[in-house]
Amino acid sequence: MIVGGYTLDLYCDKKENHTILESSGYYLRQEIGDYIYIGNQFVGETYGECVKEARGAGWLVNRSKNKCLCKYCK
Repeated sequence: MIVGGYTLDLYCDKKENHTILESSGYYLRQEIGDYIYIGNQFVGETYGECVKEARGAGWLVNRSKNKCLCKYCK
């Protein structure tokens, strides 16, 4: 069981169709119009812990620009 005080849900900002990853149960999936956004969820005690975990999983996270890219799009 994982218990944390902070949850970070990241969705890739690149507006490309992520159809290759669409069927994977590992990713969160959200359809908006013609696009399919993929994402992951990270849990930790702080925002910093969650971002560290996300970057370790290959995500590019930029808080000041409010942008993130999955490991397949960066």
